[in-house]
Amino acid sequence: MVDILEFLSVFSICVALPALIVWLFMRKSMNKTNKLSQIIITAMEKNIDIDIESVTKLLHKSPQKSPISKLLIGNICSLIGVAIIVFFIILDCYNQLGINDFSGTLLLSGIILIALGIAYYITYFVEKKSNN
Repeated sequence: MVDILEFLSVFSICVALPALIVWLFMRKSMNKTNKLSQIIITAMEKNIDIDIESVTKLLHKSPQKSPISKLLIGNICSLIGVAIIVFFIILDCYNQLGINDFSGTLLLSGIILIALGIAYYITYFVEKKSNN
């Protein structure tokens, strides 16, 4: 029974989750393309002279994140990472058994979140410097 649950958890995380993510992104891009083609077809049916390239540029324009939002994400990631590492230290002090799987995962998660926070800090300061 445990082997089946272990297999299902590994299968769902390693196979089903990435497939679901790819499917969602492909669905989003297909919906965007369908919306663009519907707008162009409607404009052609009504004999409206529009520049198709300008319409595609308007619809494919991605919103820019402000540098402040990157600083906010960096702060959140770093603080959560520090909180997880502090929790790991407290858990490890009370456990006195060394690093087990759960506390090792906590430590790795905290380090990854701190690294993400530092990366967002770096991009914030590089963008700020390039804008000045």
